[in-house]
Amino acid sequence: MDPSAGVRSCAYIFKKLNQLYTPRMEYRQVPRDGIRRVVCAIFSVWLLCNVQIVRAETGAVLVMFDQDDCPYCDRWRAEIGVVYHKTPEGRRAPLRSIDLHAALPSDLPGLRSASYSPVFVLWQNGREIGRIQGYPGEDFFWPMLGDLLAQLDEPA
Repeated sequence: MDPSAGVRSCAYIFKKLNQLYTPRMEYRQVPRDGIRRVVCAIFSVWLLCNVQIVRAETGAVLVMFDQDDCPYCDRWRAEIGVVYHKTPEGRRAPLRSIDLHAALPSDLPGLRSASYSPVFVLWQNGREIGRIQGYPGEDFFWPMLGDLLAQLDEPA
């Protein structure tokens, strides 16, 4: 699915909603802020559906163990995290962040915890494919992730 199609359809919905609530309405007029909230909610649902479709196609997810006050986690978020979901790697293995000190999620049975952060675990179909321990910097992270992604089973 073309991601820009969702943006265009969201813009179309926003335009139609604005036409519905014109300034001529005097009583029960929905403020424009309310319209924006509706559009944002619709867009959020669309985005979540697309993430679920991608996850269903590959069955893979990149689990990031992180914690508060972690300078390497903050650096990863600033350098990689802001664009990860837009990359082919991010579409193939969507990111899932887990607090290092929280209980492990029940939908990832067999996932081993990490001792420090950040740790990136590539997970597919109930098994761990591999790990990247720590954040070595942007120049090293992408090739390391590429090596892990090359080990993924292709969707049937």
